[in-house]
Amino acid sequence: MQIFGQEANVRIAIPVFRSRISPVFDVAHLCLLIEQQRKDEVSREQLVLQGISPIERVAILKQEGVHLLICGGVTGMVRRRMEAAGIRVLSGIAGPFEEVLEAHRNGTLTSSRFRMPGCACRRRRGGRWRGRG
Repeated sequence: MQIFGQEANVRIAIPVFRSRISPVFDVAHLCLLIEQQRKDEVSREQLVLQGISPIERVAILKQEGVHLLICGGVTGMVRRRMEAAGIRVLSGIAGPFEEVLEAHRNGTLTSSRFRMPGCACRRRRGGRWRGRG
C-alpha cells in the first residue's frame, strides 16, 4: 500500500521495540521517523517517547511533520486526534521494522504477512488484507 504519490516527500513515524513494530503506539518508548522521497529514504532519526502522554505524542508527531503513522495498534482517542491533526494512521501491522518499511516502499504492506495476529482492525477483502487507516 503506497500512501502518497511517488513525487511527494513523506515523513513516516513507526514505533519500534527492539527491531520490530511496537504493538501499541500509546505506550511505545521509541519511535523512528523516516523521511522518504519517492522510494528513497532521505533521513532517519529516533524519537524517544518514554514518559510522554499519548496526547502529547500526537502534538510531537504533528510538530515533526509526520504524514503517516504505521503501527500495531493505537487507542481510538489517539487515532482520532492523529487524524484531526492530518496524520494518517495505518494500524494492525506487525513484523520486523525494516521489512515493514520495505513493504511500504514497494506497495506490499497489505500482505497478510504483516497483519497483526488477532487484530480486528483489518478485514479480508478481495483476497487481500486492508487496514482501516
